Amino acid sequence: YRNHYDNSPVRLADRKFDVARPAFRLGHIAARNPDYRGRPFVDVEPDLRKGWDSSTSKVYGEWDTVRGYVNDAYDRKMSMVERERRREDASNAADEDTRRLNANADLNLY
Repeated sequence: YRNHYDNSPVRLADRKFDVARPAFRLGHIAARNPDYRGRPFVDVEPDLRKGWDSSTSKVYGEWDTVRGYVNDAYDRKMSMVERERRREDASNAADEDTRRLNANADLNLY
């Protein structure tokens, strides 16, 4: 996320990555939440915004300032989670196909 932040054209020049890190972390962690599985950022944003309370805003910036970082991290991690899920589903399907083939082969022996 640091490289993405450092090269972002919308990055505020006076803010170092360490100030934006909690926003990226929030999006990253939210994407791994099973309750948010397959849901777009706009659907989960109200929950995430509630967690970005006034004390957090004072240190790391108002929600409207950091929203883009949270959204970016959420979308990037959600893409990775979904790819992992599809890979796992494909592997499970292949295992099931192998099990069926083996079961049919055993039936043909008798």
